[in-house]
This record gives sequence, C-alpha cells and structure tokens, in this order.
Amino acid sequence: MCTSFYRGADCCVIVYDVTIEQSYEKLNHWRNAFSNATQVIGVPFVILGNKSDMASRVAPSRVTKEWLDTGKCNAHILTSALTNQNVTEAF
Repeated sequence: MCTSFYRGADCCVIVYDVTIEQSYEKLNHWRNAFSNATQVIGVPFVILGNKSDMASRVAPSRVTKEWLDTGKCNAHILTSALTNQNVTEAF
C-alpha cells in the first residue's frame, strides 16, 4: 500500500482472514509498515478478523489477546462481510 494513504490517519484498521493463518501472521508486518510510514505515536490500531462466519477458523485467539494486553492494538473485532456481523460496529 502506498504511504500516501497513511498520511493524516487518525486510526489504523488492519483486516485479516480468520481462515488463513498466513493472513493473521502478517498483522505485525502491516502494523510496522504503518508505524514506519507515519512515524506518529499514539495512533489507535484496530484489528478486524474477517470471515468469522466460517467454521474453519485458524487464527489463534491467544495472540490477539497478547496484542490487546501489550497495547499493540486498541480493539479486536470479529467481523463477517458476508453476514454483515459487526461491520457497522467496527467502523
């Protein structure tokens, strides 16, 4: 993603696919990319786990808890674009 999209951001929302472990493993990459591009301290991070309607979840909840406990993110919300679960609430 082009760093010009980050300019002036008040929040960073990172979406991952709960059915693909590699998607979840990239959260640190995207968080670091945003932080390095903006160099702004204190921007809230919200993580959205999409496809929560799927039974084949692979994303580990303990890592998400670690992100919340250590302050790496301000919120973690499970969403489903298919069923519209928590989409409005997330934004």
